[in-house]
Amino acid sequence: MEEVFIKMKIQIQLFIVNVQGSEMYVHQRTVKMQCFPLYSILKAIGNPRIDLFSLDIEGAEFQVLQTIPWDKVDIRVILVEVAHLGKVFEGNLKDFEDFLAAKGYKFYQSIEVDNLYVKNDFVA
Repeated sequence: MEEVFIKMKIQIQLFIVNVQGSEMYVHQRTVKMQCFPLYSILKAIGNPRIDLFSLDIEGAEFQVLQTIPWDKVDIRVILVEVAHLGKVFEGNLKDFEDFLAAKGYKFYQSIEVDNLYVKNDFVA
């Protein structure tokens, strides 16, 4: 798998409430930043094992997980916000869970808007 460096634009929203709490201002700006694939970072530090991977990126979780070279990393537990699946990008909760099942994970439990998935060989 070829490693790629990704440049990404991030929109930042800053909500400011004045001292009396009667006004709210929304400030938005776009920030360009260089991003690296997760595997590149793990490879650079020489440790392909993650005990708990928490992912909350407002609807792009499925797309990010699809970029991981699963045969080269050992992620034991995945905590993912699932509230926005299918709203921003393609792929609903069923598609997402089918993908994780094919990678060797099973649903463990929901915690508010997040779902916890555990690697099959990690659970006793």
